[in-house]
Amino acid sequence: MPKPLVSYSVSITISATNSTSVYAAADQLGSLFVLPKTGRENMGGSVLQSIVVQDVEGQSPEIDFLFFNANANITSSDNAALNLQDSEAQKAIGHVTVSATDYKAYGSGNIGCIKNLGLLIRPAAGLQDCYAIAVLRGTPTFSGSNALTFNFSMLQD
Repeated sequence: MPKPLVSYSVSITISATNSTSVYAAADQLGSLFVLPKTGRENMGGSVLQSIVVQDVEGQSPEIDFLFFNANANITSSDNAALNLQDSEAQKAIGHVTVSATDYKAYGSGNIGCIKNLGLLIRPAAGLQDCYAIAVLRGTPTFSGSNALTFNFSMLQD
């Protein structure tokens, strides 16, 4: 007899730690971060449904999010060009861009939103967590060190 289909939703919030110096296009924002328990059970995964970026400074930066099925050894650091070795790129499972046009202004800040993504986020065999990193495509300068917050909403099997 087949198992009944049961889905759960999960929302993961990440507070980015950024530099207050000017970023160049293709610079890494912060460091690699964990998306905990994206694989609930043996080889289970999550479907990324949406990404919301809360930008308290109203700069609407274009951001690429790269997703990995295991902890990737990223040798670059915040506010430097992303250095992703070929061996680590094999852990990549997808990317999503939040463009400047995906933001709406609310007060002095902006909120960027990408919906209906449907991107499968599945950890490597034996793992429960996935990882991601943010790469800026513009040249923002933030006045505070916590200018951006990311929220990832997923459905899990």
